[in-house]
Amino acid sequence: MGTLDAKSDGSYIMAGRIAGSAINKTVFWPLIGAVVLPVLIGLFEPEAIRLVWQCFYWAAFYSVPVIIFGVVYMWAHSDEGFLAVLGKFVRPVPAGMIYNSDLKKAGTPAVTISLIVANTLLFLLTPEEVVDWLCFLPYSGDLSVPHVLLTTVTCAFFHSDFGHLFGNMVFLWAFGATLESRLGTGRYLAAYFLCSIISSLICLNLLVIQVMVYDEPLLLLQYWSIGASGVISGLMGLFVIRCYFARLSFSLPILFNPIFSVPVRINGIILIGFFFAKDLAGSVEQMADIEGMIDYWGHVGGFLGGIALALVFRLQDDGAGEAKEVKAERLSETVGGTTEASELYTTILETDPENLTALKHFIKLRRYNDDEEGAWFVKLLFATMKRDFQSGVRLVRDYYPKHLSLLSGDILFRVGVELYQYADYEKARLCLELAAGKNGPWQHKAMLILSRTYEAVDNPDRALVVLQELLAQGPEEIFRRQAMKRLMELQQQTNILSVSTSAA
Repeated sequence: MGTLDAKSDGSYIMAGRIAGSAINKTVFWPLIGAVVLPVLIGLFEPEAIRLVWQCFYWAAFYSVPVIIFGVVYMWAHSDEGFLAVLGKFVRPVPAGMIYNSDLKKAGTPAVTISLIVANTLLFLLTPEEVVDWLCFLPYSGDLSVPHVLLTTVTCAFFHSDFGHLFGNMVFLWAFGATLESRLGTGRYLAAYFLCSIISSLICLNLLVIQVMVYDEPLLLLQYWSIGASGVISGLMGLFVIRCYFARLSFSLPILFNPIFSVPVRINGIILIGFFFAKDLAGSVEQMADIEGMIDYWGHVGGFLGGIALALVFRLQDDGAGEAKEVKAERLSETVGGTTEASELYTTILETDPENLTALKHFIKLRRYNDDEEGAWFVKLLFATMKRDFQSGVRLVRDYYPKHLSLLSGDILFRVGVELYQYADYEKARLCLELAAGKNGPWQHKAMLILSRTYEAVDNPDRALVVLQELLAQGPEEIFRRQAMKRLMELQQQTNILSVSTSAA
């Protein structure tokens, strides 16, 4: 049986028992929506899946006049070009694909990009006989245990044709890019390879059952599978537990063309549940159809493996925290949702007092009250600098000169030095002046750099005064020597300038 693992065509193994506490209210409804209902539909009412799929396509067909009207209306009433407006209604993505989520991606998903590049290069450069040797089960006929175990991983890196590769990589980007930063590199890679192994091993078990049902041992030699769909289905399972609150972008056909589509946002649980139901119905057909070309078993095995791994990793705990934040963000963007959003953000800050999104919400909310805004600004700046100092400097620039007097001398000194190095002398001057006025180990260093800042803006007289004030405070020897040296240089320059002026 030649079986292709193609999501684009419609398409830690658990050691011990998962504790009952893992299945809590956080994941109850996601599991109902993405697993239980799809099982009932996929196994007992598969016709409902075809009906829903047809409704999707006909809805897209009849929406064409609405899309045309929307494009023309927006183009006529905005300053944007026609192509920019058209891009909001139409995407260059083939129909039937999940290609993005509405959740923020922290940083560049380097691992996901690397996996996409690796899959593409292997597709372009690998000879067919090597693919035959590394597919699952090895098409070369070598069914030794080590070789079979090896192919449970290698099979996920090869594809049958460009459409197969492209569809899988689009799905990989949609789910992998969102999950990578939330799981971390280690757990993400572990989940990726484990989903491939679990998917292949479940396929093997179902294949053995099929062999027993049909009493055809040769089926073991006729089955082969390649493609990343089992892994991607596993990522979808992880997504159900970790990102159950997400909305996914799905492409609907526009006039049944193969390239462009209409983007729609759909609740992630509903959309993933639909695909799982479709894969379950296909798995039943695969058991009866020896010549089937889509490896639905791999999809189902990977999906269930991904859910199991998510529960082992306890991703539902992190998901519950982010769900509150996302809900609060959505509420804050709706008319009349500010109060409820503030209540949610208050709850978030009780467990995560340095949550940047919550702090930004409250500083925006208090923008007409300088005292309250200042208090939130200090909290936001402290939390931002702990994560990324440069982002903190940008925050100071955005609010400059408001609230600088509320900052500690240490932070003012560090920001002032950074601004000085970037030749932003006016902002550096104020930060360093305030830092020099606050007692602490930074004070004398701040005065030295402040004097240089005055020199940089052609105010040597003020630089002399700062150096004299520094020496009057009896600084440490290293600062005293630097101040004395620079003071004499400045006095000499001033005398030379004075003599030159008199001579003139």
